[in-house]
Amino acid sequence: MKKELEKEFDNIFWENKEFVFNIARKYFDDVESEDILQEVFIKVYVNYKSFRGDSNIKTWIYRITVNEIYKRLKKKKREIEMPNIESNRIEIKEILDIINTMPEKRAKVMILRGIDNLDYQTVSKIIGISVESAKNLYSLGVKDFRQKFFGQEVNK
Repeated sequence: MKKELEKEFDNIFWENKEFVFNIARKYFDDVESEDILQEVFIKVYVNYKSFRGDSNIKTWIYRITVNEIYKRLKKKKREIEMPNIESNRIEIKEILDIINTMPEKRAKVMILRGIDNLDYQTVSKIIGISVESAKNLYSLGVKDFRQKFFGQEVNK
């Protein structure tokens, strides 16, 4: 039985390794991304028996990855390079600093929807909330962001 679990885990690892690493690489360097990769798959291995299969395993792994990244971002509070995001008006560090001041679920929605560009359905599954809640949290996050960035209330 244990051998079957290890073989299944090996398949899951090899199918999702680059996926997890590439998500982490958006926020951290290679070394830190490797650490995140290890942490994520330790959690996957330890908690695999409790995975109910209500969602796709990739969605579950993505959720674990995002939680690990979010935990590290909050802990570090340092400059973060995100090569895939460019902005003429604002540096990514400023964006993340503002997002990190938001309540946790709102911040996660802002990262998943606003930075990772995931649809509301996927965001809701990853965070474990309804699609309507994801939309509301994103709307509040955008309003909060504009207010903090521009220093005043901004209408859409």
